[in-house]
Amino acid sequence: MGDPDAFEVVILRQWRDETLMSTGLGRLFVRYYYAYSPYLADFIAKHPLVGAAVRRLVVVPVARLVSK
Repeated sequence: MGDPDAFEVVILRQWRDETLMSTGLGRLFVRYYYAYSPYLADFIAKHPLVGAAVRRLVVVPVARLVSK
């Protein structure tokens, strides 16, 4: 995503802090996310089309969903 102040980043960070971290399952998800996200980020950095697809098909829809 690049910009730490992007709408999606701010929304997802807030969702992590306020919702996910308040449950055991959410904390487990966050733990796995932080364990595996560096590998995914590296792959996405090397494959810009994958990054664009992930942003459009996952990041933006999830951010919009959790912001409601």
